[in-house]
Amino acid sequence: MILVGPPPLPGGTVFPVTFHFGPEDGHTCDRAIFDWYLNGVFVQQLNFNNATLPEGQQSIWIGPIEINPNNYSSNRCASLIFSFKPKALCVLDGSCEPHDGANIDVTAWNGSVVTHYIFTIDPTEFTICELMTGSGRVGDHEEDPP
Repeated sequence: MILVGPPPLPGGTVFPVTFHFGPEDGHTCDRAIFDWYLNGVFVQQLNFNNATLPEGQQSIWIGPIEINPNNYSSNRCASLIFSFKPKALCVLDGSCEPHDGANIDVTAWNGSVVTHYIFTIDPTEFTICELMTGSGRVGDHEEDPP
């Protein structure tokens, strides 16, 4: 039996990830500061608060951020678990719930861009192949209240 699938990813693959939050992604709030982790390893803090930004300037893009799976105890065939720790002040003091959900654009080894929806409250797991060669995931998200 011959299995047909996407081409194997080249060894040593490093790929860029770009986060985008904005009204077109269902996000307009100031409850979206997070520490971002891949497989439990801290990557960086992300600030997507946009409710107080002027209209027309509320789309926030962070990246591209180069991801080397080897830095996160993964490899070209394993998985990456995206998880987030909320850091917005109102979340930390208990007066609000964190924003949930974001879109990420992953640039595959062949130059194509795949958009995936990820959760920012619960961890989201992807295989490396799914991130880079699979069809994008679309999530259900609601518009944030003002």
